[in-house]
Amino acid sequence: MKADIDPAAVPGDWVRSSEEDTATEMVYRRSSYPFPPSRGREALRLSADGTMIRAAVGATDLHRHRQGRWRLQDGILHLEFDGNEDAPRALDLVEASPARLAVKR
Repeated sequence: MKADIDPAAVPGDWVRSSEEDTATEMVYRRSSYPFPPSRGREALRLSADGTMIRAAVGATDLHRHRQGRWRLQDGILHLEFDGNEDAPRALDLVEASPARLAVKR
């Protein structure tokens, strides 16, 4: 496991903090974080039982919710969605702490 990855910190409600993104990383914060106003943000609810819900802003500026399962393996956060609409995603975690998730772009 990578040194900055705390597996116990991964479950929970995470919201994309695009203001903190860099050229090499995307940042997520807990939903309780004081975000500045935004038209919409991607969000992940990663439940301890391995289920998940991903909310993403759709074409009409409304959130589109997709359910599925997640797992953490060797520092990679694997997201697999129910149905055939969304391809699985593999997010290479750079940091997982109680307050912040950072993934490689």
